[in-house]
Amino acid sequence: MIVAINIGANTGPNCGKFRAPIFYDGRFHYIPIPELADYVIKPPIYANFSFKSYVPNSLWKTPMHADPEFETMTYGHALRGYGCEPRLKKLKEKKDFLLFYASLRYVDEKNKHRASWINPAWGSYIVGFFKVEHVINQIKGSMIQTNMRVRFKNNAHLKRKSGHADFWISGNPGHLLKKALALSDSKISMKPNDFTRRVFKTPTGKPITSNNTGFYRQTLVCNDGEAQKEIFTTIGKLNHHIKNT
Repeated sequence: MIVAINIGANTGPNCGKFRAPIFYDGRFHYIPIPELADYVIKPPIYANFSFKSYVPNSLWKTPMHADPEFETMTYGHALRGYGCEPRLKKLKEKKDFLLFYASLRYVDEKNKHRASWINPAWGSYIVGFFKVEHVINQIKGSMIQTNMRVRFKNNAHLKRKSGHADFWISGNPGHLLKKALALSDSKISMKPNDFTRRVFKTPTGKPITSNNTGFYRQTLVCNDGEAQKEIFTTIGKLNHHIKNT
């Protein structure tokens, strides 16, 4: 099974109120949301990263909630709805995949021709994935067990005072893509493209149609073996550094 969830900065009130950039050839910046919770270990701030010019100046000194993180491949999930949690509960270790997609805005570059599959305004794009190594359901627990804290020590949730996430998921292997894979139509941002409609379904297993203009907020699911192959083949064509999954 493949489960795809939305991550990163977006225009929501608690998500930075901006979108990270995507460029003419599919390269992009993954920019996390702001950290709004109290913390015991100060997270990095936006100003310390090369992508700061794409972040509003008012947020430069704001700590980031860098989750997922792609150095040690961990993700801490807080309850959000949109069909996420029932699907995360069903993830199988060493078998299933967790994909991450983000809302990205197109940034024009002088004398560069935008790829036809990139929306000229903004769209949703797959930016990374984990093959699930560990998945720990902590919805009814207070804190991750001691024997797993080392594995998740780089995760933003362990820097918070609460030290809590509802799901802890690690990946091995895992990748932050170099070039994003489009889920949105190249002309209408909120409309799923042909690829998305072909390979993914809604959290309840229903087809994604061209009228599903809220798809970019939903959890996307793929249980079909051939469709899974298509997803990773398409990712690989754009990202030659990823040899196999």
